[in-house]
Amino acid sequence: MKQSRVVLSLFALLLTSLVSCTSVPNSAGQVSPGPKNVKKVYVKPLINNTNQPGLKAKFTNVKKVYVKPFINNTNQPSLEVKFTNEVMNEIMGTGRLSLVDNEAEADGIIMVTIIKYTLKPHTTPGKYKLLVIADVSLIDKNNNATLWAKHDMEGTETYEDSSKNSADAVGDGMTEEEARQLVWEKMSKKIVRSVVKEFKSVTSGSEKKVPA
Repeated sequence: MKQSRVVLSLFALLLTSLVSCTSVPNSAGQVSPGPKNVKKVYVKPLINNTNQPGLKAKFTNVKKVYVKPFINNTNQPSLEVKFTNEVMNEIMGTGRLSLVDNEAEADGIIMVTIIKYTLKPHTTPGKYKLLVIADVSLIDKNNNATLWAKHDMEGTETYEDSSKNSADAVGDGMTEEEARQLVWEKMSKKIVRSVVKEFKSVTSGSEKKVPA
């Protein structure tokens, strides 16, 4: 608890210093606007060169993951069920994370909200493009902190609708449900890969890169 207060104090001091850089006093002692070209700030993962491992432990204590049932904010029913299951299957398949059945046992929580689902004709005649967009985040439950977040993550699949093929049609046609399953698989791999990268990044102290 004492360490946390010290870290928060240092963080507040840092923010105050950054904000003060936006105003610069001139020779007359008047404050004029400082540089306006700095709009975004990247905080590189901190390096702990002390003998206090607890200073870094809060970023590396997520070992058990709970996949919270996904939220579906589209008008397409039941999308969240198979998507949730696919992410859980992907986690178990990696062997890098421990999947738990309830939030109480977890250190980290994966949360997903599906915000868009569209199916439109493709520019190629006879083909369709399925698009799913979701907001994804990984929460450190013990510290109530967001470790990683990706807004507007996209999953797409372009396919030929087999239900509209003629009897003698040949090719890789599929149904909308089959195309949807491919999207779930692609997005699940992307989510789990990002989570594993997050653990590796914070643990190694290397620069964190959020995948596109």
